[in-house]
Amino acid sequence: MQTQMNARTLDRITLTGSLVGVGTALLLYLEQIYPLSVLIDGGAGLVLGIGVLLRRRLSADQKLALLMACGIVVGAVAVLQGPFTADGLMILAGVSALAFSNWSGVKALVIPALCIAYLLVLSLLVALRYVQYPPDVLADVNHPGLWLISSAAFLLLLLAMGASIFELKARLWQKIQRLETINQQLFSAAYHDELTGAANKNLLQQQLDPQLQGGGSGTLLVLRLTHLRQLNALHGHQQGDHYICALATLVSSLIRPPQLLARLNGPQFAVWLPGDTAAGPLASQLLQQFQAELDLGLSGVSLLTVALSAPAHGGDLAELLKNAEVVFSHLRPGETFATFSTQMAQQLSARDLARQRVRHALDAGLFYPVYQSKVCGSDGHICGFEGLARMQSFDQHPPLGPGQFIPLLHDEGWMDEFGRTMLQLIIADIPLLQQKFGPALKVSANVSPPLFLAQGFTSFIRQCLDHHQVAPANLVLEITEEVFATEPARIIAVTQELQQLGVDVSLDDFGTGFSSLKYLQLVRFNEIKIDKSFVDRIALDDNSFVLFAAICRLGADLGCRMVAEGVEQQEQVAQIRRTGCQQMQGFYYARPVSLTALL
Repeated sequence: MQTQMNARTLDRITLTGSLVGVGTALLLYLEQIYPLSVLIDGGAGLVLGIGVLLRRRLSADQKLALLMACGIVVGAVAVLQGPFTADGLMILAGVSALAFSNWSGVKALVIPALCIAYLLVLSLLVALRYVQYPPDVLADVNHPGLWLISSAAFLLLLLAMGASIFELKARLWQKIQRLETINQQLFSAAYHDELTGAANKNLLQQQLDPQLQGGGSGTLLVLRLTHLRQLNALHGHQQGDHYICALATLVSSLIRPPQLLARLNGPQFAVWLPGDTAAGPLASQLLQQFQAELDLGLSGVSLLTVALSAPAHGGDLAELLKNAEVVFSHLRPGETFATFSTQMAQQLSARDLARQRVRHALDAGLFYPVYQSKVCGSDGHICGFEGLARMQSFDQHPPLGPGQFIPLLHDEGWMDEFGRTMLQLIIADIPLLQQKFGPALKVSANVSPPLFLAQGFTSFIRQCLDHHQVAPANLVLEITEEVFATEPARIIAVTQELQQLGVDVSLDDFGTGFSSLKYLQLVRFNEIKIDKSFVDRIALDDNSFVLFAAICRLGADLGCRMVAEGVEQQEQVAQIRRTGCQQMQGFYYARPVSLTALL
């Protein structure tokens, strides 16, 4: 147990001892008494004074040994010359206290034992009359029994003092250990991620920034798990935490100190590779093992990695992470690894402006629906509309199109808010469209997978319909095949809830994404919209026509209303009518127009 006095305290005690020793020797010399004490006290004072002068060269143990040696010599001479007087015994007791407080175990008992042994030896010498004192020194001083009694009293004093000091030291040590434990816990909480046990951003910054400021270099590999937000919304955070912990374990197994893994936030990690270590091989190995070792299934979770060289791409962690976001924003679908370039930063500035404009439009209610008609396949009369989102212009820039603001809404996590807003606007327009095109008119609205599967979605639709006095049969909700990234049981439950309410559910863009015939077997849709990619070549080659016709027959057998999307040519219309497809939609018939233009 380390409870030894610090160097400054020992210096102060040494200086005090030096001054007291020299002062005592001077007083005894002036009084012409105890000549031996004059020499001993003066010599001890001078030795301690030298120790003060050499304090920067002496260790704490050396200073303590010097103090004890001088104290024992002075105290022993004082007891020898003035038996039973307080000064000598107090000096020996003080030296023993130093031993008790600065040492532990047997070592702490050595000095007190020497003091007791000295008194007992002195008692024996008095008993054997080798040491005799003049009668005028002190009455009964030559009686051995009195020396034994003094030795016993001194022993009791040392025992009491030693026990007290040891008890205080034990309590102090317990408190020190408790404080060290708390300090370790605080350090861990401040510099480590609670979920994975990996370092956090604070620890990464403490290690990385000084290295770069000192002229060091390295590579920062930033990792990001995608689609965890949707996964957590559908299955709870435990599922997302599973992938986060699995990734941390995988990375930890592939790196070695001084390489460092840190969790930055949520689904994002960083790996610092100091020196000339290339990030490409590690990223490739991570991507391969991530796919091989984790059972991703249809979760939609994937791993993206970007690499940045330091200090070329950033002089500190903050700048490196900012540039990493630039790289992530430029990853194209299917890309899982990329490195930073200055052109990316310029493009990001434009994207950030677009993001701000989308946020403003969402807050200010500047999104509005336009409507594209659906026509009957047999005679071409309007039988329905699809509501599509557009953004109003509010500044000097042209308004963003759906291909620009929809991805931003997805990336920023604003699709739920946007989807609810558009559904309310479209449902509110249905009565006006019915007045012009008849009460049987059906109006479609697109719904993102997270919103479709969110808790309380059916209740939200019911409230909107009731508020605007719209019959459920006049509303069609379109979902894309991305919804199958989650468990089919949830899709079945929500679809049945909506259909029991009277709302039709349509499968949009059939033939892309997670399309599979087994989902058509599990989920009973009211309508299937055949993707434009199946329509484009229907009039150009027989294979495309055969495939399109087969899809239409399949939908008819399943009791689904079939809609052909992206119809743009008369030749396509003719071929589609041969298949018996009930409805068509596309630029051939009408482009999306505002409600005002329709009325």
